[in-house]
Amino acid sequence: MIIERTAKEINIRFPANADIDELQHIMDLLKYKRAIDNSKAQQEEVGLFFKEIKKGRWAKVSKKLLR
Repeated sequence: MIIERTAKEINIRFPANADIDELQHIMDLLKYKRAIDNSKAQQEEVGLFFKEIKKGRWAKVSKKLLR
């Protein structure tokens, strides 16, 4: 793994055989942490928000699966 900073961005490179699903999970976590950095929401509120999102996602997925 290589991490380098340029004037405009930070680049992280992984070997081609890295687990892409695991990397996506890590990226999702980083996006989440960045999104909440300046939030004034309480953890309980965030938890309820994500619970609602998951319900909506499951409703969409289950409709596709149960066709």
